[in-house]
Amino acid sequence: CDQLLVGLRKLYPERPLSSADDAYLRSIVGATLGFGHGELDHHSDSCDIYSTVSRCLDDTVEHFGLVIAKEELYGSISKHVGRLMAHAPSMPYFRNTLRESLRSRSPFLYDAAVYLADKLSRLLGIFFTDDEIGLLAIYIGLYSEPAPNPNLVTAVVVCPRYQALRDVLLAGLVDHFADRMRVVDIVSSVAEADTCDGDIVISTTEEPSHRHTCVPISALMSDLDLSAIDSVLLRASEKKSRIATASAMKRFLDPTLF
Repeated sequence: CDQLLVGLRKLYPERPLSSADDAYLRSIVGATLGFGHGELDHHSDSCDIYSTVSRCLDDTVEHFGLVIAKEELYGSISKHVGRLMAHAPSMPYFRNTLRESLRSRSPFLYDAAVYLADKLSRLLGIFFTDDEIGLLAIYIGLYSEPAPNPNLVTAVVVCPRYQALRDVLLAGLVDHFADRMRVVDIVSSVAEADTCDGDIVISTTEEPSHRHTCVPISALMSDLDLSAIDSVLLRASEKKSRIATASAMKRFLDPTLF
């Protein structure tokens, strides 16, 4: 792979390759050669996986200057990598349709995900498809602390602790509502969600929320579920707009200003 990169640089000197390009090309070579489909070795031990993932994430966070919720991100990525390492060659990998939209909409997060995937590939000998890299970008985005956008509705997602189910649910929410909603956390019960700050709760369980507007959905997100989320987002967005307008008017009408 190193020889390939050297050759590409010689062939196309006018198009320099970034570190993210290097990592992406390594992942393509890994796919072509079938890396990551052998038998599990001693790295499959959960403690070893967590330790290795932590080192790779530490490097990624420092390299890109990320501000993240460390414990949540490291736990989620470790579980996902452990699930990847348990894949049999005949099992399908996670599939999503977000690769191109993530690249164009969140190039910084996508570059961080490519960098992380390359680090994990080198140390654990596993292969990340483009879809899996997209999922890493989603998790990095979920647990990053971006500049707040007051127009986005914030949501806490409730889903059982089945990593594959959470992967599919998060990808679907990002795919359909990324321009209107920001997921601030994913928890396993509505009781946990009620301790979080957010405008709404999107729940795959039947528990009622005692603090937030709650929209119950199925984990597979049918058209009816998407419609229900859309309606709740519309109401929540209108409420935020009214509150912002009232706050602005209150400041404008403050007697101390006259």
